[in-house]
Amino acid sequence: MIGTWLVLTAGPAFAQQGLPRAPDFNLKMPDYFLDTRSYTFPSGLRVLLQQDLSAPQVTIATVMEGGASLDLAGEQGTARLAEYMWFQSRPEGKERVQDKLYTLGATYNASTHADHTAYLTLGPRDVLPELLKLESQRLTEMHANTNDVFFTAAKELIKNRSALVGGDALSLAIPHTYGMLYPAGHPYAHIGPEVATLDSISFDEVKAFGKAHYSPENTTILIAGDIDLNQASSLLFWAFEPSLLHPDLTKEDYNTYFRPDISGAPDENNPWHLTVFPNDPDDPEEYLPFDVELPLRVEAEYPEPPMPVASRDDMPRVFGRVSEPVVVVAWSLPGGFRGEDHIYNLMQGAVEGLIIGELGQDPMVSRDPVLDTPNISCRTFFALQGSVLACATGMHPKAIPETIAGRMLDQVAMLWWRDYMIQVEQIISAGKNSGLTGILHRIDDLYTPWTGRPAQTARVAHYNGNVRVQSDRMQGVMNAQSETILQIAQQHLDRKRAVRLVIEPLPDSDATKALLGVNAYPGNIPDPSFRLSGEDSLTDEELLAAFHAPDLSHLQERTLSNGLRVVVKPHGVVPTTMISMVWTVGKASGEPGLEDYAWFFQRRLPNPVLVDSATRVANIAGKWSHWQGSNFSVEEMKVSSGNIDGAMWSIRKLLETRESSPSGKSLWVKANRKLLKKDWLSDQWWADQLQWSHLAPDHALPWRMGWEDIERYKGMKPADVEVYQAQRYTPENGVLLVVGNVEPEEVFSMAENYIGGWNARGEKIQGSVPPKPHQSGLKTWVLDVPDAQFTTMDLGCRAEDWDGDSYSHGQLLASLMDESLKASLQEGAMSEGTLALLSFGSAQPYEHGLNMLQLFAMVSGDGAGATAKRMRAVAALPQTDALDVERLRVHKLHVIREYATRFQSHAQMRKGMVEILADPLRDFDWYKGLGEQLVNVTIDDLKASGATCADHAILTVRGPLAEVGPSLDAAGVTYEVYPWYDEAKALMTAHDPKAAKKMD
Repeated sequence: MIGTWLVLTAGPAFAQQGLPRAPDFNLKMPDYFLDTRSYTFPSGLRVLLQQDLSAPQVTIATVMEGGASLDLAGEQGTARLAEYMWFQSRPEGKERVQDKLYTLGATYNASTHADHTAYLTLGPRDVLPELLKLESQRLTEMHANTNDVFFTAAKELIKNRSALVGGDALSLAIPHTYGMLYPAGHPYAHIGPEVATLDSISFDEVKAFGKAHYSPENTTILIAGDIDLNQASSLLFWAFEPSLLHPDLTKEDYNTYFRPDISGAPDENNPWHLTVFPNDPDDPEEYLPFDVELPLRVEAEYPEPPMPVASRDDMPRVFGRVSEPVVVVAWSLPGGFRGEDHIYNLMQGAVEGLIIGELGQDPMVSRDPVLDTPNISCRTFFALQGSVLACATGMHPKAIPETIAGRMLDQVAMLWWRDYMIQVEQIISAGKNSGLTGILHRIDDLYTPWTGRPAQTARVAHYNGNVRVQSDRMQGVMNAQSETILQIAQQHLDRKRAVRLVIEPLPDSDATKALLGVNAYPGNIPDPSFRLSGEDSLTDEELLAAFHAPDLSHLQERTLSNGLRVVVKPHGVVPTTMISMVWTVGKASGEPGLEDYAWFFQRRLPNPVLVDSATRVANIAGKWSHWQGSNFSVEEMKVSSGNIDGAMWSIRKLLETRESSPSGKSLWVKANRKLLKKDWLSDQWWADQLQWSHLAPDHALPWRMGWEDIERYKGMKPADVEVYQAQRYTPENGVLLVVGNVEPEEVFSMAENYIGGWNARGEKIQGSVPPKPHQSGLKTWVLDVPDAQFTTMDLGCRAEDWDGDSYSHGQLLASLMDESLKASLQEGAMSEGTLALLSFGSAQPYEHGLNMLQLFAMVSGDGAGATAKRMRAVAALPQTDALDVERLRVHKLHVIREYATRFQSHAQMRKGMVEILADPLRDFDWYKGLGEQLVNVTIDDLKASGATCADHAILTVRGPLAEVGPSLDAAGVTYEVYPWYDEAKALMTAHDPKAAKKMD
């Protein structure tokens, strides 16, 4: 229960000239309670049921107590291989688990940690019985009916994972830190990079690992979502192998009845029609006992982390998929999952704040190219026998890693210098607000693997039996004492306890080897033998019944006295609300580039200049975000549902105090020039320009500010922007969208009170309309990239424009073409030796009906010709009557089922509603007919949608011309060479002669 005990005092409200009187900005959180049941069966299996009726979907979060610490020395990677191979198994001897999940419309994830392996599956409510059956099969037939081909491929993927997955330096660093922080004999001492040991692991050893550790007594399963708590237990009994609940339980002990509320003739093969419950084999006159408290699986005491193994001067260098060198410092902390993890998070925030305060403006520290913030971050990795706090700082290539690491450690030492206590207290106080806001804003998320509510609850409950994770963490954050945080920091973040390492960018050649190593990874290969069980008997009526459109029955609209449209969608069970000002004006509106310029050069909340401490949105667990689309933009905040009045007042303040601000223009000009020059030197940028100019000439979407545009905007004055803003920010161009745990009438009343008096006036700005397609023919361009380690091939075609009745055609066509491309390139690898490193097909429906299809492949240069022919053949499938009609129903079923999972969280619902508000071709009623549209799509519809693909397409080939050219010639593929580098040099010579000389 989260109730009114959470009140954060902010100070008295006040009135500001031109604004209504500000409401109370003290945090008021409505009561929040999710009915959660916890069962422990005689086998030791723990099952949690948590009802959340926000959307017709379910999430199953499973924690298996078997992680990397259980790998034998010299066999690191066994636990991860066990995880990977589950998805390649065929428990019933039919389709692979991953194929089964696809047709069920499910999204899935899995990860191996120090102590446990976590599985997370999100799917439509209707398929819960099948998802539960898979959970049972993981405990009984985990690696059934798979083979060494898949096993070898999985090894290669793990070997090369660090080369393929980039961007998150801390995740790349953590395996290396374990061996530095923990001495021999500690459970985590031998956890480390798995590359060197994988070849020594046999499939039999992986199977033995699964058999030993994937057992009921080691497992906790949480089922959350749109479930009836009583029926969910019946479905569990139906799906699970009886011995998983009790060693002596058999089907003979089960009682099965038809449910009395079933209309029509009940079906004994339909688990939704049944009530199932077992008797206790130890006492047949009684039901199986299971409704008991979760047992503790962790000792209350915190094991003290040992001193690090490495000396303070040891600073190894490792390689990963990072864009610049990254320095990492790390410390060991006491073990987690004991109810005090929020203390570590607050301490992490304080450390990060201190490091940013010192190094944030250092020119040797890299910065985000868009946000211009320093690339500095810290994170805590929780584990049972010892957690790790790690901080990473991105560096300029000329920076000295030892110096950066030393300065990072200097700042951490401030945590126990009394002279800096005021600064530290301020950082911790800000961290409390941030921590509370983060928890509150994530509790409606059912799927994020680490921070989503089911995954987090299952993980914590597995160890300490607590199912009130979010409630306890909120209360813990607010009640946390600075002295406690500082005491732990002073004890464990000592400089002598720190370890350091540097992550260097992976050489291109190694990245290429990684791609070669994972070629033909099973997860990316369609199984030609796979057919959906019973697909021939699956009727259109059954398909339609599986479709769940978003429930908009409670949606209400009102127009305020000033003409502003207000749309309110009560949604969800958590005490938060998203309040969005949606402007039907975006990047493609009006004069090209003016929208981007005016969007950047405006002063608005949460600018500190305009925020009084008494009315900060942080006081009410609010957080602003601003984002743009091509024909819309959004300014919004997520806030406690008890403080909607404060959010409405803040929206009004944004509307009234917005003004043009030239502050930072010189930096903006410099940054845009830098980005533009970077674009000129990118073969991908030139290929994108060729694609758009061929398929959609004069279209506004890919517009990129040129040098002349930057100069023109450089000369603009604030008054120029204010003229545009006077037209842009008016009630006629806006919609106030409110999604969350709200009462519509209260929202309308508050909106009128706080926003109804806003009377800015101007003409409605219309978005751009893309030109109709023209017959551009088939074109192939080669962009010579002599040093490229592989060749990138991108075939784009403009399909038939979509409207509300044909929106789904492109998506289904792309699914079939994606599968055909993978199968064709796999065949090429077998028959011609043409190695495709990566391939996919996708569709992108843009605003106003623009419909693009894309086929993509990465190959060796000498395979460009054969691949080009195969890609063209796939593009021509709609014309040649070669689309696989049998597979269409499988893809329909996937899309229809998967649609139920798109509108669960506030952010998901808001996203779907914004898309409709910004789209002149659709309205909210469109959702009602989408299921019927999907069911009724025929092969003829897809042929019509893609009929022009082969004749209205462009293939761009980027790679070494010395290899690509002969390959294309030998295959008889006509092409032209685009002199992109000469074009880039000409532009550089005109605008930056010094840089142009360096290109020679």
